[in-house]
Amino acid sequence: MNSNSFDILIKDDDGTIAVIEVKNRKNLNIEDAKKIRRNIIAHQSLKSKYFVLVSQEYGYVWDNEKSHQLLDNPLISFSMQDIVSRYYRHMDTYENRLRGNELELIVTQWINDLVRAKESRNFTSEPELKLVEGGFIDTILGARVVSEVQG
Repeated sequence: MNSNSFDILIKDDDGTIAVIEVKNRKNLNIEDAKKIRRNIIAHQSLKSKYFVLVSQEYGYVWDNEKSHQLLDNPLISFSMQDIVSRYYRHMDTYENRLRGNELELIVTQWINDLVRAKESRNFTSEPELKLVEGGFIDTILGARVVSEVQG
């Protein structure tokens, strides 16, 4: 992957819906996440409705159409614990660190499952419910996922 690309993109016929960056920094908090987003925006063009930043512990979603300041708080924040343990069942997420490409594989599979869902009402876990409430999942349903992750 070259330096001008993102980890995962969600696209439809109109263009890019979401840019997803996987940064497995331990205990990535909102302040650090806002700074990472600011740095990415400063160096790359974010032409998407959403920007998503995930680590092993947390996920953050910004609506780029509503978030005009570089250091705005995310629209949605959620724990990644359930997602990581759902896709990597043999892992104690508090004790073990995934390598970046391992987490990227998990996130890619999860995002693929989200876009292929029949409808957003079928979700029951906390991360997905927050994404439904924020409008993210309804926006990505039926889209395609573009990733250079090697399985």
